Amino acid sequence: MNAATVMLCLPLGLVTATLGRLVHTGRPRISVLWTVLAAVLAALAGTALAAAFVPTDTAGVSWITLVLQAGLATGAVALAEVIKPGRSQTAHQQK
Repeated sequence: MNAATVMLCLPLGLVTATLGRLVHTGRPRISVLWTVLAAVLAALAGTALAAAFVPTDTAGVSWITLVLQAGLATGAVALAEVIKPGRSQTAHQQK
């Protein structure tokens, strides 16, 4: 994994996180920072996974790698939404 690959994961994670926030119904339980962090880290994991299993001598864009990155980033944001505890309703209602 070189620096150009890592730099590609940052905008991909940002776009995936933004799309995930737009598609999500209701109030998100995690902050924008957690959403972006989960998406970028998952995009990096997708890059590493693709480097291990996808041939690197493709001409042009490796669509398999991009789909793998986007899929993992979307899944990571959904998982972070479930795992990270959000505001409790009782504490919010008491204020």
